[in-house]
Amino acid sequence: MSKSRSQSSIPAFLQKTYDILENPQLQDIVGWNEDGSGFLVKNVIAFQDQVLPMYFKHRNFASFVRQMNMYGFHKSRSDQKENEFIHPHFKKDQRNLLKKIKRKSGEHGEDQFAIMELKPHRNQNISDKQIQQIMTKQQELEKVCKILIEQNNKILQCNQQLRNQLVQEKFNGNKKLQKLKDYFLGQQQLQDDCLQKRALEDLIQSDNEELILPSQKKVKGEDSDSTIDKMEQLYGQPPLMLTNALVENDGMIQLLDDHQFNDICFD
Repeated sequence: MSKSRSQSSIPAFLQKTYDILENPQLQDIVGWNEDGSGFLVKNVIAFQDQVLPMYFKHRNFASFVRQMNMYGFHKSRSDQKENEFIHPHFKKDQRNLLKKIKRKSGEHGEDQFAIMELKPHRNQNISDKQIQQIMTKQQELEKVCKILIEQNNKILQCNQQLRNQLVQEKFNGNKKLQKLKDYFLGQQQLQDDCLQKRALEDLIQSDNEELILPSQKKVKGEDSDSTIDKMEQLYGQPPLMLTNALVENDGMIQLLDDHQFNDICFD
């Protein structure tokens, strides 16, 4: 049997699944496991949105899993490998083993599955439409979130600028207040110095007035006539006259009534 005839006997579902695993551009979505005994769907959403429409013309991952079960694949029991599928004749670099994989008896024929792949059920179309709407809404929400994040960042920047400006204005205001305080304190000190100087001058002037001619006798206008009479009696008597009777043999002058020598005058 030729190689082309051998491959033609292999179900299209198995060949397409093997082609998917051999596509290096899909390694981040689906690929062989570590020992090549099976394959692992790494990203289910990307697998049903990108890979299935490319090879099977639908986006139903559950339908893909059902067909895997029809050909004897079973899922790994490891929790870390939830979507790992294994079959004893489905191995890496052993495409020739695909001919040994048979569909379970009592299931739908291959042509019927091909029709299901090409023409998905109407309910599936509705589900795909809903998924597309959800994805569209999700993209719109992502755009809105991006805009809100940008606006929030701008608001944060503005708040920071205002905060810095407020701190600077407060600092400048404190400097102005300190200058005003220093100015008024200086004015108050200057006024106090002037008052002290004026008080000192007044004190000196008053002391000088008390020191002027302290030994002179001042006759004030309010003095009575009796005071004036006393002064006249004391200093108003006529001067004494020298006579021969007052001259003794020794030529000394005898003073009468204990008058001062300065009160004697000569005629």
